[in-house]
Amino acid sequence: MTTVVCKTAADVQPPLVDSHGEGFAKTDRDEEATAMLAAIVDWSDDAIVSKNLEGIVTSWNAGAERLFGYTAREMIGRSITQIIPEGLMNEEQEILTQIRKGERIEPFATVRVAKSGKAVDVSVSVSPIRNREGRIIGASKVARDISRNREAEAALKQSEARFAKVFHTNPAAICITTIREGRFIEVNERYCQMFGFRRDDLIGQSAVELKLWDSPEERTQVMMRLLSQGIVRDYEGAFRNRSRSLLDALISMEMVDFPGEDERVVITMFADITERKRAEAEVRRLNAELELRVAERTAQLEAANAELSSSRAELKSLFESLPGLYLVLTPEFKIVAASDAYLKATLTTRENIIGLGIFEAFPDNPDEPDATGVANLRASLERVLQRCEPDTMAIQKYDVRRPDGVFEERYWSPINSPLVGKGRAIRYIIHRVEDVTEFVRSRAAAADKDANLSARLQQMEAEIFQSSQRVQAVNLQLQAANKELESFSYSVSHDLRAPLRAMDGFSRAMQEDFGAQLPPDGQRYLQVIRTSAQRMGCLIDDLLSFSRLSRAAMSWRTIDTRALVQAVLDEISAAREGRQIELQLKDLLPCEGDPALLKQVWVNLLSNAFKYTQKREHTVIEIGSTIEEGRPVYHVRDNGTGFDMRYAHKLFGVFQRLHRAEDYDGTGVGLAIVQRVVHRHSGRVWAEAVPDQGAAFYFTLGENNQT
Repeated sequence: MTTVVCKTAADVQPPLVDSHGEGFAKTDRDEEATAMLAAIVDWSDDAIVSKNLEGIVTSWNAGAERLFGYTAREMIGRSITQIIPEGLMNEEQEILTQIRKGERIEPFATVRVAKSGKAVDVSVSVSPIRNREGRIIGASKVARDISRNREAEAALKQSEARFAKVFHTNPAAICITTIREGRFIEVNERYCQMFGFRRDDLIGQSAVELKLWDSPEERTQVMMRLLSQGIVRDYEGAFRNRSRSLLDALISMEMVDFPGEDERVVITMFADITERKRAEAEVRRLNAELELRVAERTAQLEAANAELSSSRAELKSLFESLPGLYLVLTPEFKIVAASDAYLKATLTTRENIIGLGIFEAFPDNPDEPDATGVANLRASLERVLQRCEPDTMAIQKYDVRRPDGVFEERYWSPINSPLVGKGRAIRYIIHRVEDVTEFVRSRAAAADKDANLSARLQQMEAEIFQSSQRVQAVNLQLQAANKELESFSYSVSHDLRAPLRAMDGFSRAMQEDFGAQLPPDGQRYLQVIRTSAQRMGCLIDDLLSFSRLSRAAMSWRTIDTRALVQAVLDEISAAREGRQIELQLKDLLPCEGDPALLKQVWVNLLSNAFKYTQKREHTVIEIGSTIEEGRPVYHVRDNGTGFDMRYAHKLFGVFQRLHRAEDYDGTGVGLAIVQRVVHRHSGRVWAEAVPDQGAAFYFTLGENNQT
């Protein structure tokens, strides 16, 4: 507060001067003090104004000029009300009344009007001005600009309002507590909902008194950590709500300054992770259950495979040791099994005929142009396929080739019977014959041999009946084994898929509902669970597809190989996006086979070519065919990663991989499917490769594909 003593000409008396000139010295000192005071007033940042008791301005400093925009010349001699808003005129009268009483007016906030018409927020203090006799002759006003203070206060209030809104509407539970006693200063709505209290029940209380921490010792440890570090981030704690139910929460705490509090306070944010914890526990339980089921099913599968292998070995041994002459043919007339008696009667070995077509293994005698053995047998087999019933042939002359290449005259009595599967589809044809060469030759013998011939015929009929009974029993055993295998496949598919779907579903629900609340490691663990469950599903699908290949009925037709390959390339075109690939599609000979099965062969071979060349900047893949020994040989060749030929024997095994899963994805079933399909077409598949230089896969098909 500044008080200005104004001196007027009437108030100033001439000083008394003694004989030594002391009066003049005193006058000089007064003038010096007055000059100093004037300089201070003039350089002050505040507006310093003096007025008489009628409110007329008598002085106006530079600070007043800057604050109100009026110069001293414009204001001295005019009423101070020129800068007072119309609605505050009574304020000036009250000020003058108090000044006349000699009262000093303490600073108060008010509004004045600048020359520009702008309202100016000011803090004003007023003091009376007295002359030398002490009489009040006017007033001194000091006005300070408080516009910025007002703006700061408004900004602070706005900030506090925003904070309050964010605090109370925040989806996270938040509380503000004292450090020493942990008493609640403020809580938001979500906190009240989470713990089941009303706000009024919490304010002033402490978490210890309300027993909100499940373990008081745990709270002590957390607070010690907070006091030493000033902040706690993402701590998982256990709490109790009002009904004493257990809550799992992820909390973050920090010490901050807070308006109205002498000491720093603690702001704590709670994220309710109770459901997430329950879901994690459920996932762990399901995972353990899945592992147990997989282990049990794996053991069952191994036991079933062992039993099946043993049964098949027994059936194979039983069939091969039958006294009758039997061949087992596919619907394409390929030989898949032969009895020892048949091999002995036809002067051949099992190795020389298994996998061949019956007419390839047993052609007509080339020295007899009129031979009808092949034509008649083919007609009988075609009738079996058309009618799905046995066909008995008349006695047929069908010479056999000895090991030295010479054909030997033979006569046979054949019966061809279908072995049907699901949907009455023919799975195999049982070709049963009797060697009646001796019988035919004996017809020209002497009559005294008729009795012996009759006995031999009766013996042959008995043998035929017994053999038929054995064949029927073997058929029933094979059907039962196939049904058991199909039932087991369904059981594996159904029982293993259910927990996998549960794992994937719960994990996906956790990601969608609680993903944002999980730390990075938690999100990664969930993704690993989902990826593993999905991969296990793919493994089951591939394994079941592989197991069904040998039982699926085949539909033979002529195939445009080039069109089939082009369709496969279009289907897997996504594997080529963004890559520099030189695709060399050369001549591809047509073939005979099942289009759906052969498409699987091309899909797997081409997918592997694209996959194992993905690390090459420039990929070269060649697709073509050649003719070797009268048959087409198809190939897919690439410049990819290749492999060591020492391990080539593992290529076509189920779940066999020559590269790490981290480098190249896959289930290890693709090439096993390729081999199974090619074998069903009586063909052969093989591979050649050099590490880091590429690989080539070749395959042939059966006798229907001779050129």
